[in-house]
Amino acid sequence: MFISERKTTVACTFTCIVFLICSGLICYQVSFSDKTEHKHYSVAFSDKSKVYDGDTILDVAVRLWTFDKFETDVEVLWPGVVLKGDSLYMMTDIRIAGIDTPEMRPRKAGRTRASLEKEKSAAVAARQALLDILKKHAYTFTLSNPQIGKYAGRIVAEVHVGPARQSVSELLIQMGHAKPYQGGKKPQWQW
Repeated sequence: MFISERKTTVACTFTCIVFLICSGLICYQVSFSDKTEHKHYSVAFSDKSKVYDGDTILDVAVRLWTFDKFETDVEVLWPGVVLKGDSLYMMTDIRIAGIDTPEMRPRKAGRTRASLEKEKSAAVAARQALLDILKKHAYTFTLSNPQIGKYAGRIVAEVHVGPARQSVSELLIQMGHAKPYQGGKKPQWQW
């Protein structure tokens, strides 16, 4: 009985340490490095990933660390922390920094039905535009400047696609599906 309890304690301690390391690694660049050169984290869709709206991608796998000379099958170390192959991944939701897009569920207070339907239609178009951008790049992209968002479990970060690291925010703004937004109180957008 004692040996079994000790193994469980060691396993739990190891898992907690890995979780704390993963949480810290994704925000490491923001805290300790030169602000002019940003680390880019590779991201890929998992089988559970989806684009919620034009500025939110749910359940993506962010590669936090690649190990030399280490290979393993998929092993879930902690909810949202996965060791796969030679890399450590964190599953998270991403809010694209620097933009705001129409809401899939717009606020109804003081708005006409036509206004709500117009925003919902614009939200569907913005989501499709983001999906098209990601599909064009095989659903792989990079993140930079990650910050912990105001909603639990969500990371706010700059999202880039392709070898030239094109800004997804800028692409969506150019396409007319997003407005520049740096947080705080949102203006009354006219979508």
